Amino acid sequence: MQLKLNTRKLDDGIVVVDCAGRIVFGEETSELRDRVKGLLSEGSRVVLNLGEVSYIDSGGLGTLVALFDVYDTEEEAIQSFRKGVAA
Repeated sequence: MQLKLNTRKLDDGIVVVDCAGRIVFGEETSELRDRVKGLLSEGSRVVLNLGEVSYIDSGGLGTLVALFDVYDTEEEAIQSFRKGVAA
């Protein structure tokens, strides 16, 4: 299965990118990197939901490691942004 990306914006402006399929070197990592870079350049706070990802190769892992902090759940990632705003 190829990588499918769905972007949704929460009420407080956090953007969640739902990823489904495989994150592998090539078109998939390029598409993911471009989507995330675009969101970050707009000043968005971005959470990647990898719950539906079935496989990540080394190229995909490298893309993820270069961009994000990692949390166990989507809710923990969202809360990490909210803690920064409340402080």
